[in-house]
Amino acid sequence: MIHVYTDGSFFEGFGGWAAVFLRDDGSVWKELSGGIRNADSSNNRAELAAVIEALDFVLALKAPGRSIELCIHTDSQYVQRIATGEYQRAANLDLWADFDELAAQVTLTWEWIPGHTGEPMNERADALARQAIADIRNTGHVVR
Repeated sequence: MIHVYTDGSFFEGFGGWAAVFLRDDGSVWKELSGGIRNADSSNNRAELAAVIEALDFVLALKAPGRSIELCIHTDSQYVQRIATGEYQRAANLDLWADFDELAAQVTLTWEWIPGHTGEPMNERADALARQAIADIRNTGHVVR
């Protein structure tokens, strides 16, 4: 089972996303982050982008014929509830189509965690997402 903490952030038209992957012992194995800049950016898009980027990364490492079990830890009830079918999709349909394509290739479990409550890996993902926003605002370049 691969554990990944994802988070997204949004500020004044700029979105940032992050994913923190853990080893079995709970230590950080890999960190990914990037920025989103477009008129359609929102916090929900950034949260969903984090999950999509995490899935894309894991699938790039997947050996042929091997299965992957991924537990996504998120503070986004929006992402978790829609991904698990609890709520209907009404927005961000382009990203949900990307999610569906990637999620079909892995076994997913979800753990919702309250945001900004001191959970170390969630706080780390949040910091990386906010840094991605700062980077894209300062440089004008989408970062990854």
